[in-house]
Amino acid sequence: MRSQGCEKVAPGLRKGYNGVMTAAVAAHRIGAAALDEIRGRFALSEDELAALFGVSRPAIAKWRQRGVPVQRAADVDRVRELAGYFGRRFVAARIPQIVRTPGKGLAGKTVLVTIAEGGVDRVYAYLEGLFSYAPP
Repeated sequence: MRSQGCEKVAPGLRKGYNGVMTAAVAAHRIGAAALDEIRGRFALSEDELAALFGVSRPAIAKWRQRGVPVQRAADVDRVRELAGYFGRRFVAARIPQIVRTPGKGLAGKTVLVTIAEGGVDRVYAYLEGLFSYAPP
């Protein structure tokens, strides 16, 4: 007979309600690698990275150690995907300047401010307009 609650679980993982590891819980958490990718692609300081997600610098340090909290993981992943998109569409050396230059299609705000205020959807729409060759 199996004893209840005695099974060991890897650090950082939790059992589901029925004692079985669920795929969502067992999946690798978004953490330092995603934050480093965003920071590197956009050439952000640690303070700028924190501001991008509306958190403090110590919160970013905790995210690096423990993984991004589940409620913020989608936000971080979407910004990481956007950073990858920038990497595919623009010359790497120009990206930091591009994300810091106010754009007319972003109501005079920068890409970084737009992400911080409302996520990546407005940025994708802006970029789609830039790359569209059809008249408006």
